[in-house]
This record gives sequence, structure tokens and C-alpha cells, in this order.
Amino acid sequence: DYYGEYFLPIGGGGGGNDNDERNDGGVLFCSSVLHIRGARLTPQPVLSSSSSSPGEAKNILCYNGELFEQCYDDVTNEDASPASKNSIGNGSDTLWLFDLLNACRSLSQVSEIISQLEGPFALSFYHAASHCLCYARDRFGRRSLLERIESEENDGIDWAITSVAFDDGRYEDVPVTGVHVRDLTEGITTTLPYPTVTIAREDGNDEDVVLVPPATIGTMGAIESTPIPANELSSDPVILHRAGQLHHLLSRAVRRRVHPSTLPTPSPSSNIIPLGILFSGGLDSTVLAALTHHHLPPRYPIELLTVCFDTPSNYQSPDRKAAARGYEELTRLYPAREWKLVLVNVPYEQVVAQGREVRGCLRPRETHMDFNVGSAFWFL
Repeated sequence: DYYGEYFLPIGGGGGGNDNDERNDGGVLFCSSVLHIRGARLTPQPVLSSSSSSPGEAKNILCYNGELFEQCYDDVTNEDASPASKNSIGNGSDTLWLFDLLNACRSLSQVSEIISQLEGPFALSFYHAASHCLCYARDRFGRRSLLERIESEENDGIDWAITSVAFDDGRYEDVPVTGVHVRDLTEGITTTLPYPTVTIAREDGNDEDVVLVPPATIGTMGAIESTPIPANELSSDPVILHRAGQLHHLLSRAVRRRVHPSTLPTPSPSSNIIPLGILFSGGLDSTVLAALTHHHLPPRYPIELLTVCFDTPSNYQSPDRKAAARGYEELTRLYPAREWKLVLVNVPYEQVVAQGREVRGCLRPRETHMDFNVGSAFWFL
């Protein structure tokens, strides 16, 4: 929908897009924005407004994420700034976040704001007062953020932080351990760790825990469990209690993602449907679709998007058949809702032909499952 860039000279001055300044070196901020939430598109990079001195450096934000309803608390918060309330009124979590970061006087304040964000995100924020670039992603790594370690080509780029790999250089995932701060003058990076998280226990005793980064989960070993006979699941009070907790947490997570205030009102004259679910017909996607129905006003249709590459079967893969059964079940259970099953058929030859581009977006991830899921998003 939108592409923007901003060049910051080495000295951290006024900046802009002057080619002569670029020849002297500096930092190039680039953002490509796909408008999916809110009433209006928010161009990026986001820059602080003109300061008292024309040559004074600006704070700069590049952001990819969804902060859900956390920012909507500011609408009713008397202490929230007018700019923050106006940002949320426009459905822009980008502007809401920038308003908070722009007010920070120190790197510790920047780190504190970022560590309190709830929802998937990846961002880079230039703090003009310290001439440092802060970059981070959420504790679960739900948004891509890569650091280019080295390049095989002499392209004039010494270092880069990016959401996708843009060449054949070597990339590593940015750790989810905290806010990383790079001094643009010295070229040195330090990390301000995320604080521990306090979890309320059922016995009333709170517990401080450090969340385990996703990359280490596979090294923790198998978890032993004891199978429970199916006929005991519906009567065991512990199982029922845990199931109720899971339902509550899933339902709350879905409600945050389909907040009506972030969706445009559907128009009878428009074919645009503001909400879709990547739908395999399996348990996960079917449960999410049902929960979405319970939180979304009835006037909104829900698209169930099913992608199939199985040309030899005439696009009748097991997932496609499961999606059709799941669609029938949802229409039977919730007939008042307008459900639309969208069949996306992609010839396998087309997947192979565009495989290089898909893998380029996935790097450094490279498993077969990564490719399958990534291809589904690529062809939507």
C-alpha cells in the first residue's frame, strides 16, 4: 500500500533524502506498509514533528505489529495525552506507540515502554537525544526481525536490521531477550534485558518467571504425560477447570484481534471483507473461527481462506476436504453469520517457479513446514 524511506546522516543532523548526504554515509530507514487496520493508512517511517531548530535530529520509528486493545485503554485514561487519544481514535497503534517513545528522554525510558508492550511486534526506533538505534521484538518472537551479520558483496552496507533478508548475506534472528541498543557513533551494541514477568498462581502466591525464548524450546527434552481415557475427560473437575481457563484465554486473545473499532463498517456496495482466517479445517483454525464469530458484530462477514497446491488431485487435498467440512459445520452452528469459503487454487508449477522468492522472505527459516506455511501466505 505504501513505501517510504528517510536518510539520517552519520552526524545525526536534520536528515532527509538528499543524495549528496548519502554519499557521506549514514543510516537509511525504509518501511513498506500494508494497510490492514484502522480508518487510514499511517505512513512510515514515522518522524517527530518539526522542532525549534531546523537542523535538529528527529526521532524515527519503523514498526510492524499489533498491540490490540492495550492502546485502547488510553481512550478512557484521563492522564493520556491528547495526541495518544487522537491516534487511537484513528485506529493507529503505530502513532500511539510513537507518541510514547517520542516523549522518552533516556534509553532506559525507551526500554521500559517497549518491555511493557502486549502483542506481537518488531520495531526499530532512533532516539535522537542519544544518537542510538533501539530495536526489539516481542518475547515470543511473533514478528520477524533479522540482523545481517555479513555479506558476500561489497554493497556499502556495513550493518542492517530488517524484517526480511534482502540479499544472500548471512542473517540471524534478533534475540527476544530485551531491547538492543546500537550506538551509531561507536558501532557498539548493548542489550537492556526484558524484566521478569510476574504470574499469579492459583494458591495466591505470585511467581516471577523468565519467559523461555522460542529457539531454546526444542532443546528442553520431551515432556512426560499420562494419557487420560476419553470417557473421563468430560467429568474430571480438573480437566473441566483447565479447559475453562484455556477457553477464557483463547477467547480473550481473539477478541483483542477482532476489535470492532479497528475494522471499517462493511458497505453493501463494496466487495471488501475486512476479516479473513487462514483456514485448514483443522481443530485450531475451526476453533478460532468459532471464537471470532462470538466476538465480531453480526454485520461483518467472515472469510475462510483455504490455499491448495495439490494439482494432481484437482485441488482435493486432505486439508481442502477438511476445510469444506469445517465450513459446513460452522454454517450449521452459526447460520446467522455470513460465512464465505474462499478456495485459492495454485498450480504446483507456480509454487516451484516462485520458490526462490518465498524462501528469500522466510530466511533464515528453511524447514519444509516453514515453506508450506509461507507459500500459503505468499499466494493469498
